[in-house]
Amino acid sequence: MNKATCSATDCEKPTTSAVSVYCMMHYTRLRRTGTLERKRPIIYTCTLEGCATAHFARGLCEMHYARLKRQGDPAVRKHGGRAPGATPPEAHYNWQADSVSYDGAHMRVAAARGTAKRYACVDCHGPALHWSYDHRDPAPKFDERRRLLYSPAVEHYEPRCAKCHKAFDVPRAR
Repeated sequence: MNKATCSATDCEKPTTSAVSVYCMMHYTRLRRTGTLERKRPIIYTCTLEGCATAHFARGLCEMHYARLKRQGDPAVRKHGGRAPGATPPEAHYNWQADSVSYDGAHMRVAAARGTAKRYACVDCHGPALHWSYDHRDPAPKFDERRRLLYSPAVEHYEPRCAKCHKAFDVPRAR
C-alpha cells in the first residue's frame, strides 16, 4: 500500500498512517502547538553582539550563559577570577620550589603559559586539550594516588590533544 505525501506546504515526506494527511513532524507539531508553523526561531549563534560562538542556552553561548548565571549580566567580564588584593598563584606558599602536588604542577603550567587549548598539539598539530609531561625531567615526582609521574618545572610540559596524550603516556606508564 502506497502512503500519500504530507499535506503541509513544501513537505514531501510520507504520511504517518492511512488516515492522517500529515507526516510525523507536522502531525506532532499540530498536536503540540495547534499549528503547522514553527513557533520558535532556531538560534544558531550567541545573540550577544560581537559573539559568533554556537548557541548553548537562552540564546547565549556557554561562556555568556555562565556569566549570566554567575553575575546576572552576560556582558560583564571579571578579570583574573580572584578577589582584589588576593595573592597571585605564583606567590602562594604552595607554589614555591619543588614541593608541589600533581595538580599544583599542572596549575603552574596553566598560570605560566595559559590553557593548552590555545596551542596546537605537538604531535598531530590539531587543537590541544591537555598539558602533557614530556618525561625529560632528571628528577621527576610521583603521584601515588594517580600513579603518574610529573615535574614541578613548567618547561617540561607540552600541549597535546587527548588522543596523542594517551598515546604518549601509556607506553611510559608501564
